[in-house]
Amino acid sequence: MLLKASKNKEADNQTLPTSYTFNASDNEPVVVHLVHIKKTIEHTNPVPAADKTPTDKPIDGAHEDDLNKTLNFPHQKEL
Repeated sequence: MLLKASKNKEADNQTLPTSYTFNASDNEPVVVHLVHIKKTIEHTNPVPAADKTPTDKPIDGAHEDDLNKTLNFPHQKEL
């Protein structure tokens, strides 16, 4: 089973499975119950660059550079 969500897509609106059953011909089916971890990251408290997920994967999209941007708007004056 492969579930994948892009970093720009909200997982809240997706229906994620709570279990998956592996069927086998020589024994009883194996049911794996799934728990989804969701964490809200505030822009004032970004994830440190070295942090990883519980499964030791790099975290993408929650670091200081991802959450805090400086926006410059040109100033225009009509004469």
